[in-house]
Amino acid sequence: MRIPTFLSMLLAALVLAPPAQAVGEPPPRTGSIAVSVRADDGVVEVDTGSCSTPIRFSVRPGVLPNGGSYDVVARLRDRAGTSFGADKSWIDGDETYRGSITPRCGEGLVSGRYTISVDVVINDDAVSPVERRTGSTTVRLSVTRPALTRLVVSKTPYGSAGWQWTGRLTSNGRPLAGRRIELWWDLARWENYGVTKTTNASGTARWVSNPDGAMGGIHFRLRFRGATGLSASQSAIFDLAPR
Repeated sequence: MRIPTFLSMLLAALVLAPPAQAVGEPPPRTGSIAVSVRADDGVVEVDTGSCSTPIRFSVRPGVLPNGGSYDVVARLRDRAGTSFGADKSWIDGDETYRGSITPRCGEGLVSGRYTISVDVVINDDAVSPVERRTGSTTVRLSVTRPALTRLVVSKTPYGSAGWQWTGRLTSNGRPLAGRRIELWWDLARWENYGVTKTTNASGTARWVSNPDGAMGGIHFRLRFRGATGLSASQSAIFDLAPR
């Protein structure tokens, strides 16, 4: 028996049509997509004296599996691909991630266009293999080099067996007043700091070593961490021992 033309067309449409989505069922996943990355600032002013300027950015991961989360790794690179800092985090849910990278200061950090590249790994037990997404954005850095500083330490006798230590901070031969100088003890790989003092009008700050119970082999140095427009500097290493 010959099937009428209209009935043939109806049967073909039913065969080709996708199955209806159940109520409450999540929408089908479209596979790996690129994440959306945006830098929050157009031109970022970076002074290598302080090296504390964060470059802020945001990441939209796109549609995630129900109950999914994601790891995000962002890197700041120059045109040659050299990395100048990174940011890592774990996000529960599909909300926008807002991160920041403080660029690593050095001779290679110069004014110009940089790329913030982002790698996202989707975490979901039902996803195999693990899904990865990538994205990037550009940001322009305006880098300024600070004036060089010099920190020199001298000592004079103090009391019957002690010393007075004077640190003098200058830039281009001019004293720097109102700057914080740290006493850096040779303890725990030079990571512990003692008393911090502020330089006076002549650029000096003073410490006194206590001769009572002092032993040889204890070392220290003074350090200026740097500031906007001024580079960091530190003194030579000195031995703290009674006269």
